[in-house]
Amino acid sequence: MWRKFSIADCISFIQQCHDDLTALCVNSCWRALWPEVVNDFAGFPTVDEDAQHIDQVARQLGGEGFHDLQEEEVQ
Repeated sequence: MWRKFSIADCISFIQQCHDDLTALCVNSCWRALWPEVVNDFAGFPTVDEDAQHIDQVARQLGGEGFHDLQEEEVQ
């Protein structure tokens, strides 16, 4: 089996593990080792959440170009 295992396979496995890793898991590991650096950061918002927030703020501002701003334009 190891003869068929390539560097590309290794990189693929590392990427899959990284993608499956959650902030909760990382915080849980560090909490026991160095509790001062642990926070409740749950990750960055997605582009869709940011676009929705920008769209809401633009509508509140109003004015030319903002009152008819579409979420697709923000993205």
